[in-house]
Amino acid sequence: MIRPISGPPSARHLICSLAAVVLITVGWYAAQPVYTDCVFFGGPDYSYDDAVADGQCPPSQMRWETWIS
Repeated sequence: MIRPISGPPSARHLICSLAAVVLITVGWYAAQPVYTDCVFFGGPDYSYDDAVADGQCPPSQMRWETWIS
């Protein structure tokens, strides 16, 4: 069973909480898609997904994939 925190939070509690917030924030930021610049021509029903499928534009990548390449 988890014991409740008694008294004011210690430095260890604050550091662990801050580390958790930083880890979640970096994980969220790393998972965001990055789109490369792409100019394509098509009709009004031609979308970015259609241009990617036809090979005119590269697909988007997750941000962490750009960090390691």
